[in-house]
Amino acid sequence: MDISVGGSISKNIRFVFEQIRLATRQAGRLEGSVRLVAATKSAGLDQLREGIAAGLTILGENRLQEALPKIEGLRGAPIQWHFIGHLQRRKVRSVVGVFDLIHSVDSLELAEEIEKRAQEAGVRQAVLLEVNLEAWR
Repeated sequence: MDISVGGSISKNIRFVFEQIRLATRQAGRLEGSVRLVAATKSAGLDQLREGIAAGLTILGENRLQEALPKIEGLRGAPIQWHFIGHLQRRKVRSVVGVFDLIHSVDSLELAEEIEKRAQEAGVRQAVLLEVNLEAWR
């Protein structure tokens, strides 16, 4: 079975979840140990609602201005929002506390800015650190 472009969103999501389940089992990992982050890109609220109904629980967005109306429109839905992609330091204030998790924190300066803004907002911001192991050789 292939994912059909333009096919049913829920059908495609079920297919992806099944592929994740099979790959997880084949790798000898615990079921549920792999999580899907669905990049929302140009999806509208109706498409996102269909995805949530099909089992999506984590939505990712890399453009703050596109994320904000989606986050507001889906307020109360059983989902997490992740900021994916590169985060510019000048946008940290707007992102902290809005997203459940910030991906790709790639510098000490960015991490410090996130910490500063999180303290100001009185929130604890979860992040994923990007570490360049080549730099340690």
